[in-house]
Amino acid sequence: MRLLCFLLSVVVALHSAVQATAGKGPRSTANGKSATILTPDFVQSVQEIVDSEGIPGLTLAIVYKTGPAEFGAWGIKSENGTKMTTDVR
Repeated sequence: MRLLCFLLSVVVALHSAVQATAGKGPRSTANGKSATILTPDFVQSVQEIVDSEGIPGLTLAIVYKTGPAEFGAWGIKSENGTKMTTDVR
């Protein structure tokens, strides 16, 4: 049940972020650089949820129709302590 609540909160946060950028691909800032959805505040919020809910590992990808994707990784991927990675090779 905790996992379901966590996933729902992540989906709501991402839905809000996607609604703000719908159809635009990566957002652009005033200086022309792409703005990210996975901001330090968002990453910290996810880390706090992962820690408080005892979720061992989580990866997340934001994929745009145009432009580069964003990747995030939290926690471990195996019992021997190997950290999660955003490596998509």
